[in-house]
Amino acid sequence: MKRIASLVVLVVLHGVSPGIAYAQQAPSLAESLPPSARASYDAARTLLSDGDYAGALLKFEQAYRDAKDARLLWNMASCEEKLRHYSKAMGLLNRYLAESGASATPEDRTEANELIKTLEPFVTKLLVTSDQPDVAITVDDAPVGVTPLSEPIVVDQGPRRIVGKKAGFADAVKEQTLTGGVAASVILTMVKVVHEGHLTIAAGASDSIAIDGKVVATGRFEGPVTSGGHELRVTAPSMRPYQSELVVADGEARTLSITLQPEAKPSGGFPLWIVIAGGAVVVAGASVGAYFLFRPSDGQPPIGTMQPGTVQLSTFRYR
Repeated sequence: MKRIASLVVLVVLHGVSPGIAYAQQAPSLAESLPPSARASYDAARTLLSDGDYAGALLKFEQAYRDAKDARLLWNMASCEEKLRHYSKAMGLLNRYLAESGASATPEDRTEANELIKTLEPFVTKLLVTSDQPDVAITVDDAPVGVTPLSEPIVVDQGPRRIVGKKAGFADAVKEQTLTGGVAASVILTMVKVVHEGHLTIAAGASDSIAIDGKVVATGRFEGPVTSGGHELRVTAPSMRPYQSELVVADGEARTLSITLQPEAKPSGGFPLWIVIAGGAVVVAGASVGAYFLFRPSDGQPPIGTMQPGTVQLSTFRYR
């Protein structure tokens, strides 16, 4: 790691002067920064000298947002390397080479390329593919792109957690330990989310089973149902119907055993319908008796002004 350590030394050089010959051609980084960026840069240098690489990185990033000076990318790469984020350090060095333009001397470019080669044994080129397009890919919770990815991504060696996310599908998760300097690949298979559960209804052999008003089986039902609330009704001749509301969650398996009870009979042992019919007969008999009781004698007109056999109801005045 002796070679990687030189990256920190070059941070100091970029902060003061990129080199004796180059210093004669252009101002140093510190001298060329606007005031807002210079304050963040000075704070980063203080944190860097104190060994707070995470804090220094934040300040260098702020200075870069204010100044857009590519030389700050070099300093940010140094902090990422000290934090052992080798893939991020490589990415920042590549950005430095792409954005620096005339601010980088040939020596700076050579040094940057050599540092990238030094970091390569500690990173892996990972090819991530999926059976679905538009899957958002993260590695250790950091977004890296959306499928199909145009090229492999560079990640640090060691155990990595690769996740694919897409609306309407369950997250695809792969945990894989990667070896630095060795290419690797991961295939993420996306499984569509189906909003249903599994329901089993066990009833009597001749019982009729209805779900949401539709008869689905006799005696026993077993199968998938959509998630949410459902109405269950189990019926059989001469048995009291069973009715209940039930809720099935996504992926839930529910089993219900239903035992119907015989219909209740009134005292005397007569079925309920006979009692009801008998009551109707009694009412009818009472009506006939009343007719003969109040019927006028032969030859006499009925009492009152209403025609026989008619009933006059009270009327309401509409307001």
